[in-house]
Amino acid sequence: MCSKAKVEGAAEVEGAEGAAEVEGAEGAAEVEGAEGAAEVEGAEGAAEVEGAEGAAEVEGAEGAAKVEGAEGAAEVEGAEGAEGAAKVEGAEGAAEVEGAEGAEGAAKVEGAEGAAEVEGAAEVEGAEGAAEVVVENAAEVEVEDAEFF
Repeated sequence: MCSKAKVEGAAEVEGAEGAAEVEGAEGAAEVEGAEGAAEVEGAEGAAEVEGAEGAAEVEGAEGAAKVEGAEGAAEVEGAEGAEGAAKVEGAEGAAEVEGAEGAEGAAKVEGAEGAAEVEGAAEVEGAEGAAEVVVENAAEVEVEDAEFF
């Protein structure tokens, strides 16, 4: 995967293949880059990810997340954490992942070009809990232990 951007706090990172900009209140972050630009905005777990050749959109509140992507990879680890993870893999496809309060799981989307990884930016990390996830327009959906990340 090209241009991997990892955000773990308020910081500004600018590079050739993955400039990262972090702005926030309670975990809001913005990541923008070439071949895998990602934009993360959130409050208590809400995040929005958008990118070039790897566009993904994540929106949520306390765990709720919406992921849409095409030819790109975005990895989001759940608000208030959990032992469950929703993994969506696809090329040139979009997926929607929505969860309830404390989705307590990680939503991982892997694609062809462009990868964005966000950890600790939008209240991502936590304890145990069940995950309630609704996936639409997804090619593959697997549930596995978050510890395998």
